Amino acid sequence: MENDLEIEVKFYISEPLEFRNRILSKNSISQGRAFEKNILLDTPDLQLRKKGVLLRLRQTDTCTLTVKSTPRIRQDGEFKVLRETETSIGDFDNAEKAFTTLGFTHKTIYEKFRETFLLQQVEICLDELPFGFFVELEGEKTAIREAADILGLQWDQRITLSYRALFESLAQHHGYNFSDITFAAFANADADINAILNGP
Repeated sequence: MENDLEIEVKFYISEPLEFRNRILSKNSISQGRAFEKNILLDTPDLQLRKKGVLLRLRQTDTCTLTVKSTPRIRQDGEFKVLRETETSIGDFDNAEKAFTTLGFTHKTIYEKFRETFLLQQVEICLDELPFGFFVELEGEKTAIREAADILGLQWDQRITLSYRALFESLAQHHGYNFSDITFAAFANADADINAILNGP
């Protein structure tokens, strides 16, 4: 297994407080909750996306540059698997300006609150998105399956789509006239995530 691979699944959480208490009951310690502002950058004609590459700037109390791409390995469909390279950078706004100068002018903003836990060898992220709560499990495949069982998550309800892909399905279903995934944008928007998770 390549050590730069990100292996994860996510689940929709309808009762986040109850689920958070469940995580803590498994001797998992919270690493803290933080607000994240993310900007996905691309060329005007979306060349990165067409190649399966994601370029992201993330701002919390620090700033992180992330590049994700689809690895050349056989995908089994059970997990979301991407090659990930991350590095810390000093200034969020200046980094965004630099990428704009380089021609990455297509921008998508998305926000979330994330609380991180560690359960055995799996990183658990309880995420509050503008359209709902989700939990991400990241680690080795066997460890992820074991963590899902420990937390009482139904494996057949796992999600391997990105948050952007979930938003795009939601936007198509509800006919949103906005493209940024922010809490302000969703203030008066219908955000019934079950409409796309459960189908017609």
